[in-house]
Amino acid sequence: MNPYSPGSGRRPPELVGRTVELEAFDTLLARAGNRLTDRGIVLTGLRGVGKTVLLNEMHAQADGYGWLTVRLEARRDKAGVLAVRRALARDLVAAARKLTRTSRTERMRQALATIGAFNAKIGATGVSLGVDLADGRADSGDTELDLVELVEDVAIALGEQGKAFGLFIDEMQDLDAETMGAVIAAQHLAGQRGWPFYVVGAGLPNLPRVLTEARSYAERLFTYRSIGRLPETEAARALVDPAKRLGAEYVPDGLAVILSAAGGYPYFLQEYGRDCCKVG
Repeated sequence: MNPYSPGSGRRPPELVGRTVELEAFDTLLARAGNRLTDRGIVLTGLRGVGKTVLLNEMHAQADGYGWLTVRLEARRDKAGVLAVRRALARDLVAAARKLTRTSRTERMRQALATIGAFNAKIGATGVSLGVDLADGRADSGDTELDLVELVEDVAIALGEQGKAFGLFIDEMQDLDAETMGAVIAAQHLAGQRGWPFYVVGAGLPNLPRVLTEARSYAERLFTYRSIGRLPETEAARALVDPAKRLGAEYVPDGLAVILSAAGGYPYFLQEYGRDCCKVG
């Protein structure tokens, strides 16, 4: 049995010791629900410290609160530039279809028309939202202008319902310069004008520098959270607690060996823990 399987209700070891980060996102969710603005969140750290799992957990929580959410993974190669933009358009359509099954206010219909126009301009066509495409909104071909118009129309429609538009980006440091600038500009205007739009990004330690190089004002748009290795007590809990749920326990010497080998990295704790469960 895998104690971290989907639907088990148990958080994997990557989330042990991440209470502060999860509480910060809880605050963002609560503020959005009360129609109060806040800053986006940027998670940074070395590979293996659990940034992606933390980002996924925040994404799942936002979904649970009824946000319109899109999750992307940036790519550094040239083919990735178009792929990321098409993924944004495609996933935005899918999220909008899901969200509007029970709610289609006039504002939301306008937002759907803008999403459709954005989608068509990028070339990710094939899925209908049941409305005519907006004329002159998010269809100029200018990435920054189109994204800002998209965010404006979608976020304002969601704000009427106490919801928000969340863009979750993994490996954010690998976004191309044009898309990066557009995302930052959209977050900047959202903060200035009170639109409920939030970027939650995860990336390597150089991400804050990449953001400020793209737009100098980026440093004040986000709450930056450095994600590091777990201290030994938390690392031990990440192994011991799941084992207890399965009616097993580690012998002290064995636990010490695993903790030393993992070095506080949640990824390795998870892998070693899974292997031990298989053996048991």
